[in-house]
Amino acid sequence: ILIQIKERTRIRIDQGRAKAIDLLTRYARFIDDVEKIPDFELENPIDYIKNACKSSDDLEDLLEDIKTFRQIDGWLKNETWWLDISKIAEDEITKRERQGGRAELNLSLQSEVQNMFKEPKETL
Repeated sequence: ILIQIKERTRIRIDQGRAKAIDLLTRYARFIDDVEKIPDFELENPIDYIKNACKSSDDLEDLLEDIKTFRQIDGWLKNETWWLDISKIAEDEITKRERQGGRAELNLSLQSEVQNMFKEPKETL
């Protein structure tokens, strides 16, 4: 199964439709063999997450993908890496949810303020 996952990952990356888990597992494989020169440019993994996960749903999918990958690859392998990545994704979900709530509140307040400054309607 792990071989199939790695092959799907390689295909998605080659075709330019990589998911966050694809980029992060590739990065984790590099951690396993630091003597090998990677065949990709090392970037900040947090940037991978922010660029590949456009929504909270994408981040939740990433968390599920991490669990699945760790079950197949072994829970202890790169444990600190995956726990850190999971925490970053969870924090990003919380941050986006707070921002989303604020955006809804701002729209509501903006509507109220606009209504206050509209010309008063004549009453009969």
